[in-house]
Amino acid sequence: MPALENRKALVTGASRGIGRAIAEAFAREGAAVGLVATSAERVADTGERCKELGAPEVRLYGLDVRNGEDCNNVIKEAVNDLGGLDIVVN
Repeated sequence: MPALENRKALVTGASRGIGRAIAEAFAREGAAVGLVATSAERVADTGERCKELGAPEVRLYGLDVRNGEDCNNVIKEAVNDLGGLDIVVN
């Protein structure tokens, strides 16, 4: 059984580097993932990779994390889309 099965994670900066690596690790371990980057298009490749690695659900979000109101909205949307959040990586 994967270590993160039935868990839901939201990862910012998921389009590249450490954020992408974390998102892929969560997917490999069975977590549903919400992936955040400056635009949903920028994180689409990571989303496809997470699906290949076994994430049961993948959601993409575009967000400028400098805008507090937008951050709150994306968190609310992710909670609604994924049915809650267990892990947030910023």
